[in-house]
Amino acid sequence: MPGFTSEASLYSGSSPHFASGFSDQTEQGVYPADYIDQACLGRCKKNCTIACTGTTGSEKSLCIHECAHENAGCNASCRRSGSPPSPTCPPGTSRCGATCNNLTSDPLNCGACGASCSPGTVCCGGTCANLSNDPLNCGSCGVKCSQCCYGGSCGVTTVCPISGPGSCCPSAFPVCRNFFGNEFCSLF
Repeated sequence: MPGFTSEASLYSGSSPHFASGFSDQTEQGVYPADYIDQACLGRCKKNCTIACTGTTGSEKSLCIHECAHENAGCNASCRRSGSPPSPTCPPGTSRCGATCNNLTSDPLNCGACGASCSPGTVCCGGTCANLSNDPLNCGSCGVKCSQCCYGGSCGVTTVCPISGPGSCCPSAFPVCRNFFGNEFCSLF
């Protein structure tokens, strides 16, 4: 650095102004446990150019100087102790660790932080769903079938993709039967 001939000059008594200035700066500075509240700072500080509009010459110079002095005081009045609060997440999202996530559609945080959907499923309204056979999310999230979902389409089939409740058999053939290794809808 210009003006310093050796590292020792930083610590020597030969520079009383540096030592005095350093001491004052430390006492008035923001300590590591403090932070500046940015919302407060935004409300406190003025745009000096706008605040001094309409003034000219020495009056404008004085106005800008006073405005800048007031703005400098904002750092002290907006200093808060401790650590800053975690940033807030936008509406519709929740904080999961260091990120904001939509718990209604994020497959890695479905319904709750860290709740992951298994492969082949997606997050629909905070619940993991298989879009190929979920009658509440058939083909895409929120598509509801009146009877069943098969291959991502609502409707009925003569082949039983699902046995028991929720099967895709038509009401005329409500029972799922196994014939030679294949499931078919049957009357009984």
